Amino acid sequence: DISRTVSLNLPTGTSVKGGINVTVKVKIIAVTGQQAFAVPITVNGLADNLKIAGTLAPVQVFLFGPMTDLLKVNPDDIKASIDLDGKDAGTHKISVKVTAPSSLETRSISPQDVDVNLERK
Repeated sequence: DISRTVSLNLPTGTSVKGGINVTVKVKIIAVTGQQAFAVPITVNGLADNLKIAGTLAPVQVFLFGPMTDLLKVNPDDIKASIDLDGKDAGTHKISVKVTAPSSLETRSISPQDVDVNLERK
């Protein structure tokens, strides 16, 4: 918020009750928005004797916040990962974890969980 006291420039022959000085207050609100990013998934904790069957599709990450910050985001600033530590061969539903710039809010991740099929090498 900005507050300033200024003098009014009145036309000749006019007056204002209380004097010509007024205080003006301006409230500044950031323009906000939302933007979607396709983010590849990084795999952590995959056992050496296992491999992922197939491929992992990128997740859609929806970020919300000030437009000035959204416009500066590089897709590399957003990370999506899954942790396969302790997982054995078979199909597993794994939650996706996302990190994004701290000035923005992660509104949604789609999908939030991915099915991962692990096979022995």
